[in-house]
Amino acid sequence: MKVWHASLLVPAVAALLASCAPRLGAAVQVPQITVEQTALERLDPPGLGIPASATVSLKLRVRNPNPFGVRLSRVDGDFYLDGLKVTQVSAPGVDIAATGVSTVTVNVQVPLSNQNLGKFADLAVGKTVAYRLEGSFEVDAGALGKPTFGPYTLAQGVIKDAPILKAPEFRFRPELAKLTFGNDGIVLELGLEVHNPNVLGFRLEAPLELRVGGVAVAKASLSGTVGAKNAGVVYTRFQIDPLALPQALIQGRFSFSVAGSPVLIAPGITEKRFGLEVLTQGSAERR
Repeated sequence: MKVWHASLLVPAVAALLASCAPRLGAAVQVPQITVEQTALERLDPPGLGIPASATVSLKLRVRNPNPFGVRLSRVDGDFYLDGLKVTQVSAPGVDIAATGVSTVTVNVQVPLSNQNLGKFADLAVGKTVAYRLEGSFEVDAGALGKPTFGPYTLAQGVIKDAPILKAPEFRFRPELAKLTFGNDGIVLELGLEVHNPNVLGFRLEAPLELRVGGVAVAKASLSGTVGAKNAGVVYTRFQIDPLALPQALIQGRFSFSVAGSPVLIAPGITEKRFGLEVLTQGSAERR
């Protein structure tokens, strides 16, 4: 989710702010801050059993109009979505050469609440959401002082691109597999590692089928939760009719594939279903 924006700092505002600075600081022209790029980096909604939070990245571009180098030593402000204040912003310091430009990226952590969840839900499903960054900043100009400018609107714009939900990646973990033979048939227990490439955390549900030689021999299901851009392990258990795998009874091992139709559920935000496909494959052996 990437959006490019223009600065709102007009010369009249710059002149007014400069006139309010300390005497030495008045010789310092106001650096211009723009938000070049915004992105919803991650969103873990409530109901996943992990802290509900969102991360928004702001790429700030700072232009120094002065004929000498300065350091933007502090940027403090408030970040708004559709007029609702969702968090405070503190940017790290950055050095800017004379008449030069520097960039700094700020990752803003936002604990989700009943008040702001709807705004992030709108972002996740592709609705246009207006943002505004209100704040002030301090400039370290050496012998010319450390004037502070603001508070005022540093930048504003809209975010309107929804993240595309991709299917998670499943990996067979051999050390988590257990194959047993008993009176109730053949039982295969699996631990599957699930990698979530999305900025959205979800609850995962999937009907599964176990295939041996391309033929379905058992069915099961799995469920679990995986945070945004994270990984986790989910477990499932197949009970197999011995008559379906006579060779397994003789040899004590077999190769298989697991097919399924994953359903990703972000509570209160969205849900996406994927078609039946092979998720992973491996082999099991009686220990």
